[in-house]
Amino acid sequence: MRNRTIGTGIGALLLAPAMLFTMPATANAAVPSEPIVVAGRERVKFTLLNNTTTFQHCTAEIVGGDHAETPLNGFNPGDTYSVVLPAAPGPRQARVFCLAGIAGVFIYDRILQVEPANPVLDAVDAVLGGVGSSALTTDPTLR
Repeated sequence: MRNRTIGTGIGALLLAPAMLFTMPATANAAVPSEPIVVAGRERVKFTLLNNTTTFQHCTAEIVGGDHAETPLNGFNPGDTYSVVLPAAPGPRQARVFCLAGIAGVFIYDRILQVEPANPVLDAVDAVLGGVGSSALTTDPTLR
């Protein structure tokens, strides 16, 4: 009987580190996928894929500029949400912060190069978008 108790105790001690290594992967499964963020001409497009039901909402923002709340209530897992924010030309910090209860996490935080407006290319993009060829636009935030 005593040998069986010792064996069970040793087995539990050997199993404990394996459980510790698997727990972070389970916790990370609740974090939304990293958003797709692209800079264009005087704007930045954020596309968020909801792969979790943990977060109530996310905030996309240009640091020192505009921000947009992205409510995830009624936003089903697997759905995508896109928002385009205006941004001044030059290097800009783009961030996405998601909140769950009173805790939250930045799921995106990078510096992007925002291009200046180009009236000629903007006119081309307007024509392409108007005829249903938005996939061909020169500004990636319009796709």
